[in-house]
Amino acid sequence: MARHYPSFIDACNKAGQLPQHLTFTLAAMLVLYRGYYNDLHFEIRDTAEQVKFIRDQWKNDSSVHSKVKAILNNKSIWGKDLEAMEGLSNKVAGYITSILDMGIREAMQQLKDKPMSSGS
Repeated sequence: MARHYPSFIDACNKAGQLPQHLTFTLAAMLVLYRGYYNDLHFEIRDTAEQVKFIRDQWKNDSSVHSKVKAILNNKSIWGKDLEAMEGLSNKVAGYITSILDMGIREAMQQLKDKPMSSGS
């Protein structure tokens, strides 16, 4: 999972803000790592401890935002505390909520239709 981290950080540094599409991709990936989406089930082939940690977060009764904060804070996954990046956990949690509430296609369409703005 952390293999995509340098591209994400590079994009943040270059743009001076969260990269909207990469942030959405991160949210979609966390939904995928949950192991299921709607009636689809996924076998994730990645570091077992990291997959277990993410799945354990999904199993607890906390809010989506709390789950995202815990996952982004896990330095063993990212090599760094991504939760410390301003606005990242809020944006990822919002995208995850959209994906789960309206489906990935509609969430992607809304992202496509939304003009890019500072901090998006």
